[in-house]
Order: sequence, then structure tokens, then C-alpha cells
Amino acid sequence: MQEPPPAVHDANSDVDVKAPSFMQIAATHGTNAAYLRKHITDPEWPMRQQELDDYYLNDIIAYIESLAPKTKTKH
Repeated sequence: MQEPPPAVHDANSDVDVKAPSFMQIAATHGTNAAYLRKHITDPEWPMRQQELDDYYLNDIIAYIESLAPKTKTKH
């Protein structure tokens, strides 16, 4: 398993900010493609804006969607 990247220091608020994992994003923010696209390309401060080709962005969104918590269906 790959180690997560180190936290980024935000000098404005003097705190270290740790990026969430893709699994955390899928579990807490859902897997709506439009929502993910907006928040990946134009995230909330202090996360940095990402400039990705549509090809890569679509792959990232598809991967996050695949991590959605599985819901149990009643029979």
C-alpha cells in the first residue's frame, strides 16, 4: 500500500492540512460525477485547484465512484 502524502502546511492559518483519501471522499461526499468534477477542479480552500485533462479527470471520477460504500438490499 502506498503511503499517503504528507500534510501541507497552510501558513495563513498555521495548520497542517491533510488531503482525504479517495475512499474517504467516496464515503463522506458521495459519488455524484458532477459534484466530484466541480470539487476536484475547483476545491474548497485550502486545497489547491487541480488542472487535469478530461481523460484523467474522468478516470479519477470513475475510480472514486467504484469506491462507493455498497448498500445492502433487502430480499
